[in-house]
Amino acid sequence: MKKNITNIPTLFSNILTLSTLLTFLFLFIIPAYADPSSRYFNHGISHLNKAQYEKAEEMFLKAINIYPCYAEAHYYLGMVYTYLDQYNKASKHYEKACELNPNYAFAYHSYGLLQNKLGNTEQAIQLLLKAISIYPGYSDACYNLGAIYENAGNDTEAMKMYRQTVSVESEFALAHYNLAEIYLKTGKDTEALAEYETAIKYDSEIAEAHYGLGIIYYRKNEFDNAIKEFNRTIELKPDSRESYFNLGVCYEFHKSDMEKALFYYRKYVNLGGENKRVKEIVNRTSSSTK
Repeated sequence: MKKNITNIPTLFSNILTLSTLLTFLFLFIIPAYADPSSRYFNHGISHLNKAQYEKAEEMFLKAINIYPCYAEAHYYLGMVYTYLDQYNKASKHYEKACELNPNYAFAYHSYGLLQNKLGNTEQAIQLLLKAISIYPGYSDACYNLGAIYENAGNDTEAMKMYRQTVSVESEFALAHYNLAEIYLKTGKDTEALAEYETAIKYDSEIAEAHYGLGIIYYRKNEFDNAIKEFNRTIELKPDSRESYFNLGVCYEFHKSDMEKALFYYRKYVNLGGENKRVKEIVNRTSSSTK
């Protein structure tokens, strides 16, 4: 399953925790009396917060026109262009922000995410590595780099970055979940179980983590626990076709309850399930009740 990258940064996204981000923005809200470029920058931030992208663009451009070396204005203008799907312009301003401030970790991160979105994986990796080298505690950059590595098939490097993520931010649920997924597919069920449980501890609504737990419990012959987790998956994700199939298997083969098995098999088939045996059972029982 392709891993989600945290969204290309918004003012209140996963770039930073909210409290850190508010502090970060406060540092850039320069008193209005300081100079005209700062006033335009502050107005741009205000418009960006309200998703008024065209107005924000106008303000940041005015700030840059007065002060071309304004790294923060270039960075946030790159963000505006990202929202407007004007990726070439966004790249230009992220790159300029990095050039003007070589220690601007957030700019390298945003620039890297954009390059990943454009399919430039190697460039994205290098940019995120740069962001992390500047700011080793940047948990979102660590996580996103891990997801990029995993999507590229490099599980070894992905695991390193996910581990670094949780060493910096222990409650980063998605990093724990992604670690669990890698452990699961490599047959390390004990490690996977611990990471799934940790992910759920910090975010109980990750449906896929409950599904993974269900798979592990099934392998351990703990069928009651498996049923519980597959049902929880369905509560969170009602179109989880695989969960209905697995519940059917649990009830048919391990609970000797064909009535319940049929209930879940029908749900599975109605959602487009293609298992030949299950479709035959559902069709046969449906015909016999007519």
